Amino acid sequence: MILLENEVARRACAEFFGIMIIVLVINFTAGNVNAPFAIFLVFFFAISLIASSSGAHVNSAVTFTLFLNDFRGETRKKARFYGIYLLAQCLGAFAGGMFTAFCGLKVPLLNPDSVGKAFFAEVFFTFLLCLVVCVLCDDKLSESNPIIAGANVGSCIFITAESVGKVSGGVVNPSIAFGLMLSRSIMIDSSFAPFKYGWLYFIAPFFGGAIAQLIYWFVFRPPREKHPHNQIQLVERRV
Repeated sequence: MILLENEVARRACAEFFGIMIIVLVINFTAGNVNAPFAIFLVFFFAISLIASSSGAHVNSAVTFTLFLNDFRGETRKKARFYGIYLLAQCLGAFAGGMFTAFCGLKVPLLNPDSVGKAFFAEVFFTFLLCLVVCVLCDDKLSESNPIIAGANVGSCIFITAESVGKVSGGVVNPSIAFGLMLSRSIMIDSSFAPFKYGWLYFIAPFFGGAIAQLIYWFVFRPPREKHPHNQIQLVERRV
């Protein structure tokens, strides 16, 4: 039990530091024309760094999507494990936001001009990201390689930032949204104003992740191998 708890703690710490590094780079480069490329590089770096330690979810929508995969695979007892991942990610994002504020830099305000467009953007691009992650995590569809995973996920985030950065902020990550909103609420606005659109950045990514899991399960997931005995029975029936 002690070894299990230590292993869970090690993975949670990896998620904490991974997402904190990502939030710091996002905040430091906010408003910079090269921000999407910097975000691509930090995702590539963070995922390559912690993939062997925690699997490098660094996104609560991704964790939720992978939990749905496991839930369907009769591993419901892992709910507590995934819950610890979610907590570590939120705390890491919050720590990154607080460090940014302590450095005297502004924490980005998530304030979309059009709620409808922002909601659709967050759902769609979270769907793309989580679908890619589902395929990367399937041993029958791709080889497990942190470098490849980092490049693929980083590319998804780069496309998201370039496509809908001005529409919704291209967050596609409830943990990062929570960290930015809470740190800004404490250090800058001293109110709950930053959480005005919190529902959008919490609900939309989870919705997109759920859709991605369904599409992966019914379209991309390799078929299970049939038992030889069943195949023999099927042949006998045909004869």
